Amino acid sequence: MPGAAGAGPDAWYLQSADGKSFGPIPKAQLDGWVLEGLVSAGDFVLQHGDQQWRNARDVYPLLGGASGGFNPAGNFGGAGGGFPSFDSGGGSSSTTGTRKQKRPHRGPLILTLGLVGFFSCFPLAIAAWVMGADDLKQMRAGRMDRSGEGATTIGVVMGMISTGLAVVTILVYLVIFLAFASSVQ
Repeated sequence: MPGAAGAGPDAWYLQSADGKSFGPIPKAQLDGWVLEGLVSAGDFVLQHGDQQWRNARDVYPLLGGASGGFNPAGNFGGAGGGFPSFDSGGGSSSTTGTRKQKRPHRGPLILTLGLVGFFSCFPLAIAAWVMGADDLKQMRAGRMDRSGEGATTIGVVMGMISTGLAVVTILVYLVIFLAFASSVQ
């Protein structure tokens, strides 16, 4: 693929995180795919003539969650032609479909559940652990916004620690109760 005949210096290749490959395509078309949300931070790009694939967020910093100052009209050459449907499983055919929107993260909620569960309410710690673990899995799969990954991770860890401490506390009370109950008889 990268050594395709007739590919000029403006030819680029895209490999999605799920292993689908596209190209050669002009840089303007790749820029358009980024603006349309079809390229994620976990994808890789290669310019014709380069020897090594680069993470898409290295070429397009906006994919790495960088905030502020992004001006689509000023940073890229604009949309160029059709774009592939990453969800169709149809290889590199161009379509007019769009990539599904990512779900918003629940980082602050999971962090709050983890903190409240740690300090007072054991069931909330379990909820933070379960919900947060699922959200982290969704983020890594590219189906959820990754900007809340830090808060979600902290909430999960707090939930795990709190759950572990609660289980140990329950076991200690159980041992004390059984020891007291056997000494009474």
